[in-house]
Amino acid sequence: MQTRSLPHLRKLTGFLKLHRRSGLALAVLAIALSFAAPVILGGFGVFSRVAALPGWVLAGAPALMLLGWVANAGRVMLLTRANGSSIKFGPAWLIAAGGDFGAALGPGGLTGIAAYVFLLARYRLSSAFATALFTLERLLDQFIFAGALAASAVGLALVHQGNHPWQLFVISFGLCLAIVGLIVAAVVQYRRLLVAVTWLLAHLRFNQLNRRRFIAWSLRFRRSLGQVARLPRIDIFILILCAGGYWAARFAILPLIALGMHAPVPWAYLLAVQVLALFAGQLSLLPGGTITVEAVFAALLLPWLGRHDLALMLLAWRGSVFYFTLVAGGSAFALAAGRRARIGA
Repeated sequence: MQTRSLPHLRKLTGFLKLHRRSGLALAVLAIALSFAAPVILGGFGVFSRVAALPGWVLAGAPALMLLGWVANAGRVMLLTRANGSSIKFGPAWLIAAGGDFGAALGPGGLTGIAAYVFLLARYRLSSAFATALFTLERLLDQFIFAGALAASAVGLALVHQGNHPWQLFVISFGLCLAIVGLIVAAVVQYRRLLVAVTWLLAHLRFNQLNRRRFIAWSLRFRRSLGQVARLPRIDIFILILCAGGYWAARFAILPLIALGMHAPVPWAYLLAVQVLALFAGQLSLLPGGTITVEAVFAALLLPWLGRHDLALMLLAWRGSVFYFTLVAGGSAFALAAGRRARIGA
């Protein structure tokens, strides 16, 4: 039996090595293309122009990312409290930063949930509970995005008259509501959804043991959602503040860069650009939303900026939200993954 299973083990090992190599190659390609976009717009001189930005911009933009992870650490601490766990601030910050690193590694941010589940497993939290927390975080994020889009649209309509991409506002706002609706419908109608998915698994010839495991996991996931929903109101209020603080810090990065460049772009418009670029990034097949993020960013800001200023703003912004996340978030992920699995550590 051991002899027969050896070829299968070798095939699995070879597949995992190939997957890791292809993932690394994809990440390198995404970084190269992300650097290529500002070079195409503004030439190689854009790198020296970034270095010439005021020091408070070069230090402030990454500091805002670090501050955002502080807010997200509070979110992790509150959410894990739902099942009686107690993760202190240091490990929670590593999980928050490492989760963003994981999201930046894969297409559409899909690897974020895998990183989140893996890091929380280091503290003996089940995959069902971790997935429930990730789902609720994404649900809360959609409300933040919808609020940001609404605030941006009102600000542009009242203060800055002119032609703005209102269609994109409407589409993005509708996407926020659609995602919220899908998550809520899946939670409310989980029994019907579970029956449908189980039937599909049977149709795809998954064996009965795996179907039972999936059903058990789904029920644990549903119970975990209920645990979080029963958090005290004060905790839920603080949770909303933490989510708002995280995105407020991230959305402040582009206006900070624009201020350092003396760029004549309204802050309300810059807020909309970032939300729309985030949505576009979910459609990319490359890590970090590469290509679609740059394309949407350039299309929305080209009417306001010259090519060289646009290249400078794009490189400085991506340097904080993407490249810095890969470096600082990757370091946090490595530290969190290497910690011993201890609750209250």
